[in-house]
Parts: sequence; C-alpha cells; structure tokens
Amino acid sequence: MRVFGELIRVALLPSAISNVLMAWWVVQAEWIPVNGLLIAIAISASFYSAGMALNDWFDASHDAAHKQQRPIVRGEVSARTALRIAIGLIIWGLFLTALACWFASQATALWRWLPLAMAAILVVAIWLYDGPAKKAWFAPILMGSCRALNVLLAGSLSLATVSAADYSEAWMGIRIPIAKERAIAWLMAAVSIGIYVSGVTWFARRESHAAVGVAQWSGWAITAMVGCGSTGFSKCPPGLSMDDCASGCVGLLSHGRGGVGRWTRAAKTGDHYRFANDDLARCSSLFLIL
Repeated sequence: MRVFGELIRVALLPSAISNVLMAWWVVQAEWIPVNGLLIAIAISASFYSAGMALNDWFDASHDAAHKQQRPIVRGEVSARTALRIAIGLIIWGLFLTALACWFASQATALWRWLPLAMAAILVVAIWLYDGPAKKAWFAPILMGSCRALNVLLAGSLSLATVSAADYSEAWMGIRIPIAKERAIAWLMAAVSIGIYVSGVTWFARRESHAAVGVAQWSGWAITAMVGCGSTGFSKCPPGLSMDDCASGCVGLLSHGRGGVGRWTRAAKTGDHYRFANDDLARCSSLFLIL
C-alpha cells in the first residue's frame, strides 16, 4: 500500500478534491445530495491518481536519471504494473461516471450525460499531457485544461442531480438546472483555475533566474484578470453578497504573485508537485468564499 500511495502521490489528492468541493458549492451552494458529492470525489480521485501513475510510466527513463526516489526506478513496482494501475483507475472513474449518469434519470438527456462527455475529454487530456504532448509548447495549456475539466466534471455531476421539473431558466436557448449567474460563476471558476495552472506550469518549466521576476508579476496580472472575471462577472451568484465576492477576489489576487513565485522556485528544486498541491487547494478554497 505504501508503494501504491507513492505511485499515485496520494498525499496530493486534496488538491483535486478541493476542486470538486469548490465546483459543487458554486453550482448548488449546499452539500447535497451527499452520495452524489462522494461519488464526484471518488471519480476525481480516480482520474487524478491515474494521471500520476501514467506520469511515472511515461517518465520511467527520465526518472532513472533524475528522480531515483520514484517507485518504478527503485524497482518496487514494474512499469507494466504502473500502467495497469493507471488504466484500471481510468476505467473505474469512467464506470463511476457512467453509473452516476445512469441513475440521474430525473435530469434531461443533455445534463444527464454531460458528465460522461466531460470525463472522456479529461481522460484524453491526461493521456496527452503525461505522454505524447508533454514536451510540446502547449503542454502547460493541457495541464491547465485537466484542472479546468476536473472543475467542469464535478459541476456537471452536481447539475445531473437536479430534477428537470426544477429547471427555471434558459440560457442561449437551452434550459439550465440552476440560475444563469451561478452557471456563469461555475464556468468562470473553471476557466480561472485553468488559466492560472497553465500560467504557473509554463513558468515552472523555465528554470532561469531571469524568469522569476517576470513570472511573479505576469502571474499576478493573469490571476488578477481571471480572478476579477470569475468573482465580478455580471453579478454574484445567489446567496453571495458583493462583499463576499470582493473578498474572494482580493484573496485570489493576493495569493497569485506569491503562488507563482513558489512555482518558479520549485523549478529549481524539482519539487513541483508539493507546490502544486498547496497552490491549487488554496485557489479552490478562495473560490468557495466560505
């Protein structure tokens, strides 16, 4: 179990789970139904863990030269076993998603099966980022997309629990399960985290000292832009006052410069995952505005 935990980096799961909690709260402003929320957490954890195992499988040769502490390099788990674990977790995550969609019979077809489409796109993004596109110029965008899709998947699972009889609004000709302002806040939260993660991933890949100052100030600017957009777009979601939204925005902005600074320092230490866990959990907690 210890080796399995190291392979999937179980200590970093809170960052993925925090995205789920944030999305669920932004969409519904309450933790119901509890069983649906727990399934969403399990799905997110499955895909996140699969991505970590896939990362070690793809990077086995690189880790042999630079990260001797990883389980595959130490010989405690074979590369084939790591791949099987990753594939098994992906299948499990897709199965849970399909199961959740199947039982969401009270929703319309669009909102009932949207989570499965989101899950499939997320799997493709994870595979591309860990493998074929890892060294491509757009790899940071893929990383940010994985985080944004995690938020969209959790939110869509929450929407699937709303009965079609309760749909009271339409947006661009489509009946939606929640208030339009809350739907916009959910989408903007996903976009914000996606852009933020893409930015800090890009900066973390630049290991020169000259990039540090640029990273800090550019990261602050990016975070300011998306933070203002997500918390001040149109009007605050129902149940949140303008003071609440403003406080969340200020919190996100104040975190941005320091967060990106930590990521650029991580580039020189090679410990990206520890910094990722800290930053993403904080971002999600700021969007919760509790």
